[in-house]
Amino acid sequence: MLPRLLWLLLLPLCLTSCATIFNRKEYKLKIYAYENNVKAKVYDSIYTLPAYVKVKRGKQDLAVQFITDSLTRNIIVKSSVNPEFIYGNLAFLQLAPAGYITDCFTDKRFYYGRKLLFKSWDTTTVFTPPLLSGVKKYFAQKYPVQKRQVNMSVSIPYINGFYMQPKDEGIRMNAGFFGLSAGLEYYYKDNTFVKLNIASTIDFDFFIPVPIEGDGPYQSTRNFNISLTNNHKVSRFVLGYGVSYAKNTWQYHTGNSFDETFGTIMPTPSRKEVSHSFGLAFNAYHQFTDDFFMGVVYNPTFYDVSPSGNFNYQHVISLDLMWKVRLWK
Repeated sequence: MLPRLLWLLLLPLCLTSCATIFNRKEYKLKIYAYENNVKAKVYDSIYTLPAYVKVKRGKQDLAVQFITDSLTRNIIVKSSVNPEFIYGNLAFLQLAPAGYITDCFTDKRFYYGRKLLFKSWDTTTVFTPPLLSGVKKYFAQKYPVQKRQVNMSVSIPYINGFYMQPKDEGIRMNAGFFGLSAGLEYYYKDNTFVKLNIASTIDFDFFIPVPIEGDGPYQSTRNFNISLTNNHKVSRFVLGYGVSYAKNTWQYHTGNSFDETFGTIMPTPSRKEVSHSFGLAFNAYHQFTDDFFMGVVYNPTFYDVSPSGNFNYQHVISLDLMWKVRLWK
């Protein structure tokens, strides 16, 4: 009952989203100047600076005319998405995608910055809000990689989703945290490389590594994977595809038993199924810094060579945090 009530409370927030909740259709833009006796014309009104001018949010650029005793200058302020849209929706966690989608249908996601400063000696006629200029500067850094470079990668598959079909068990779905992955990359062309990667993913119940004692029956899943992929780097994005081998393990634990050797309580598996399978490998990453990437790894398998040779779809999908070290350039 309580989880359902929480979802009902969160649903209106999801449907309205951050920009829709916190932003009005209009807001006050501070316009000021270094010099005295400067006026600004916005829409059809003229203001003596400094002034707080009520502007309407929208994807159209804002025209402003500055008037002094000696000159008249027309400038354009570019429309930009605002911080509430970019960062605020992240507060909704799992509901963030719905929040972004909702905000995409309202002009409340736009703004022209908080302040606009006029300097008579500045001949700039197009002004960009700090957030938009920061985004442009961010994507201008593309981190190109040249042919023959060799990298080693180490990553943590932080959030993992498992879809397994163990023998005689039907469909088993599970999710959890953590794992470890390592790979070797060789750039055979500029911004294009092959990668051999080994990964192990588990379904740890908590998002930080702390001791957890199981209570009652539960299932556990883990995956060991070897993949060979061809990858293309486009600006800050990396897309890869290839083939993979996977060892999928599913266990059902009925309870705990006392291990006299180690003096600890250990989970006792009552059923265990292991499959060895072949399939494909896909990945998509975004590069945040020179050596840090975050992305999604999807490894579906289609054919089990063990315990019985048959077609059987299974997959592991992970949110991956990756670091790269350059070995050869």
